Amino acid sequence: MYRRAIEKASQPSLTILASNELALLVALHRHQPEEAIQLMNQAIQLSGPLSFLLDTRATVYLAAGDAASAIQDLEPAIADTPSAANKFHLAQAHLLAGDVVAAGVAWRESMGLGLHLKGIHPLERSVFEELNSKLK
Repeated sequence: MYRRAIEKASQPSLTILASNELALLVALHRHQPEEAIQLMNQAIQLSGPLSFLLDTRATVYLAAGDAASAIQDLEPAIADTPSAANKFHLAQAHLLAGDVVAAGVAWRESMGLGLHLKGIHPLERSVFEELNSKLK
């Protein structure tokens, strides 16, 4: 459905939104982060580095095991629009990079912004539970 929407979109905003959603599914469900990164790069090229797109691309980088690139995208996203979701992803990135202290700080900040299991994408809930047990 998202692929058809991208192909037939008459407005760039529809392409951007469909690419964002498809990239998450491709990276987290199909485990094909390379394709997801291409989708996000195209969306960012069309719109510029919007916070929600940087957060999604960071999530894709995390799926690929690339903590440094995820952090590089999350820092400007958080500076522009801090949210529980992007702080959650930052905690995940720092933990992947081996920085437990920074991961704990980001985790507590995400909780302070209202992070809870039901607010997490269903494909990320196992990561939430893992971080919760490691960083609580």
